[in-house]
Amino acid sequence: MAPDWVRSRGSLAWLEMRQVLLDVATELDAELRSQSCDRVISLEHLWVTRYGQVKVLEFPAARSETSQGHAIREEGRKDLLHQIVIFGLEGQFVPAAPLDARLPAVPLPVHARSFLETLCADRAQKLLPAAVAADLRNLMGRTAQITRGRRLGPGLVVACIPAVGGITMLILPLVMARIPEDLRDVAQLQVHARSLKELERLPDSSEVRLKRDAIRTILAPTYLKCKASPQYERLLLALEQDQEFRKVVEAAVKACPSPSEAEVARARQVVGKETDRIISGISEGVAYSFATVLGVLSIPAVILSVFLRGGLLLRLFGMAVRTRDGCRAPRSRCALRALASWGPFLPYMPLPGLFFGAGLLDRPVLVLLPLAIGAVGLIVTASRPARSIPDLIAGTVLVPR
Repeated sequence: MAPDWVRSRGSLAWLEMRQVLLDVATELDAELRSQSCDRVISLEHLWVTRYGQVKVLEFPAARSETSQGHAIREEGRKDLLHQIVIFGLEGQFVPAAPLDARLPAVPLPVHARSFLETLCADRAQKLLPAAVAADLRNLMGRTAQITRGRRLGPGLVVACIPAVGGITMLILPLVMARIPEDLRDVAQLQVHARSLKELERLPDSSEVRLKRDAIRTILAPTYLKCKASPQYERLLLALEQDQEFRKVVEAAVKACPSPSEAEVARARQVVGKETDRIISGISEGVAYSFATVLGVLSIPAVILSVFLRGGLLLRLFGMAVRTRDGCRAPRSRCALRALASWGPFLPYMPLPGLFFGAGLLDRPVLVLLPLAIGAVGLIVTASRPARSIPDLIAGTVLVPR
């Protein structure tokens, strides 16, 4: 019988409840169209077949508290459907008298709650089972529950930012390694000039002299080659606007006017460590830049979550935020949920100088932190789509629109 079938599940999800309501409304419509005498139907008259279809029996299958009957040719049919809704979704029987316009205290899709608000409204309103069945058939094509794919959508959109940063960090050294050494020297003209200028300010020592001579050995022929090539004309015009650059390069050309290939090769071995440090710095800068993007986005994301009650991404993916009793989530809970979601990225926006100045970017844990947070969040979200970590913290539930 239907009451035992519901009790065995504890309660029904909207996916099952809408089918039960459609079957009952269809049966009631058939009863009203027939020429039989008035019938009194209770929950015990409902029988669920092995295929999940609900049938109305000629007699109650048992006698219990759920045997309260309703005359279907009167307004009792509205009480019957209302009672079925509360009993099915909450798993508890409520007599018809105290029902009034009570709605089930469970999270439901937005369109389902709108339908039930009409169904469970003023009892004086005339209710036609045929109209109820027609409305339910229209709702059958709507999303009944939060799926993993739909729920992972917003997370994957946000995760693209640190993922692109992580991929860039991985492929940058590989790309740099494939660049011919001559082109790499051209790309690092300004970097070599700056390094040489810094070395000239240091106290003289054998190590400083070795690095200084190695950079001059590379810088001088590279500059002369660019000078003689029309394709590098614009690059040199931009670089030579800096007078300090011009002085350093001209001094390097005077010191090493025409080094041999063997001398250039030995110089590259000496400067190689400096080049690796530059590549590492670029990778760290890329990682910090993508983390900063998340930090900058976190502020408007939190603001939109408060005003839109859930945020732009949730709305685009057809989801809404509700409390555990099915009511619309207040803005305070939406704000708490947004802070739980975006809070880990907030420090990346106001503290850029701290990360660079303290050398924190040398720590891989900070560089990979946004990617790690996103990965953990996606795993938890996939395991429980309707209530991920931010929802547990804010006491909210995600439902389809």
